[in-house]
Amino acid sequence: MKKLSFENAKQIQLEHPETFRRPSEKYLDNLKPGDKVKICYKKERFWVDIKLIEENNIIGTVDNELVLSELKYKDLIKFHKDNVYSIWHGIN
Repeated sequence: MKKLSFENAKQIQLEHPETFRRPSEKYLDNLKPGDKVKICYKKERFWVDIKLIEENNIIGTVDNELVLSELKYKDLIKFHKDNVYSIWHGIN
């Protein structure tokens, strides 16, 4: 599993509340395996398919090809709920 430093969406929202929004804590607390979330690494936003949630940490696989980083489609990564930019709820 790759351990990387992802952009902190929560901090960006605190710094730019008029122009940047991220999902509320209510939505973040309701995430489940099968949902997809958008995060950012090296200025590139991408989708991650959630596999497991451990309190505020999320483990998932990269769900699209990236251009600007060493991450690849299906790489397993771990990140924090504060890194989430947006949510797509899967159909289970």
